Amino acid sequence: MSNKEIHLRHKRQRKALRIVLSFVGALVLATAIAFAVAYKNVRNTVNAMYAPATMQNKGRNLNSILSQKQALNVMLVGVDSHKSAQAVLLLNLDPKSNTTKATAVDSAKAVYNEKGVSSAAKAVSSKTNSPVDAYLTINVDGLEKSINRENGVVVNGKRMNGEQAVSYMKVQSESERDEHILTVLTALLKESASVSTLFNNSFLNSLGDEVQTNLNASQLSKIATGYAHAAENVNTNRID
Repeated sequence: MSNKEIHLRHKRQRKALRIVLSFVGALVLATAIAFAVAYKNVRNTVNAMYAPATMQNKGRNLNSILSQKQALNVMLVGVDSHKSAQAVLLLNLDPKSNTTKATAVDSAKAVYNEKGVSSAAKAVSSKTNSPVDAYLTINVDGLEKSINRENGVVVNGKRMNGEQAVSYMKVQSESERDEHILTVLTALLKESASVSTLFNNSFLNSLGDEVQTNLNASQLSKIATGYAHAAENVNTNRID
């Protein structure tokens, strides 16, 4: 092979390499833009959910707890379309043991309905003798569309659509209602665990209308990544 032929072959190889690198660069850029847009959608939805409130955390620093993946206490309030509490639970999420302890506090429902989130957190802390680091309220009546977007949720081995799941959460027995609400919410979170679903704007917008929390986007992200396996083992109990 002559020097000219070798030179032409190297020239063609360099050209092909430039094309490949340009394609890879464009792909990386497109991916980065897609994730930036997705993150903006998530952030905007979380901002719509955000509602600050005074918690009973006895000086605990929420950001430090999340960074160190310590046990976290979240007050979960299931409300109906009239914003009336149907269930109030204190969730103790422990990422080290991969367990969640859910304590239903019956008396906190009346406190929430009369005085709101901060007073309910105080009542829950007093009854359980535990700090409350954050809260989350979810309109259980409005979750039907969100559940249907996930093609239903699996509850006790049976896949339920949105209407069935909401009906399951609205049982008359108070002793069963808290457990049913927690079961459906946990199932929905498991169905929503994939990145594609998490960054789906229509899903987030539908869920955002039904949720209020004092957790910001960064804190929610840390819980999603650092505490995901805590829902694998859920133990429930009840106090007045």
